[in-house]
Amino acid sequence: MISFKDLIFSSLVFPTSTFVCATFWSMYLYDRDLLYPKYMDSIIPEWVNHGMHTLVFPLTLVETFVIPHQYPSVGKGLSIVGMTALAYLLWIFYYFAKTGKWIYPVFKFLSPLGMIVFAGVAVITLFFYYMLGRFLNHMIWGDAVPVLDVHKKKSR
Repeated sequence: MISFKDLIFSSLVFPTSTFVCATFWSMYLYDRDLLYPKYMDSIIPEWVNHGMHTLVFPLTLVETFVIPHQYPSVGKGLSIVGMTALAYLLWIFYYFAKTGKWIYPVFKFLSPLGMIVFAGVAVITLFFYYMLGRFLNHMIWGDAVPVLDVHKKKSR
């Protein structure tokens, strides 16, 4: 049986941290105002920005190379990724409905169809990152199953 921590790491942590780092910095380099306007620099310190958008990926990679994880079935893993992405998108639209402000400025430039395409590409990218994590884990660890559980009590 797959552990809860493996389920969270494989289905949420790896794909999301990879997506956040890659998407944030790609869009930032293309046109930072689409995601993180200049005025945000005075609100969020640079080190916090890097903690949220940069550091998450290398830390996730370190864990991938140091700790073997059991991955759920592809269907279950992608379902968790998809449901989480849908919940986050619904939260973005709920926030806009309540405040009239977009969390991410890029949305104010998109038509309804553009938002659907943007969201669809984001979800497909998250699916790809889930599969990438699964592939890396298998390439590094093969079929290894973690057997060390430091939380188990020693029997006497």
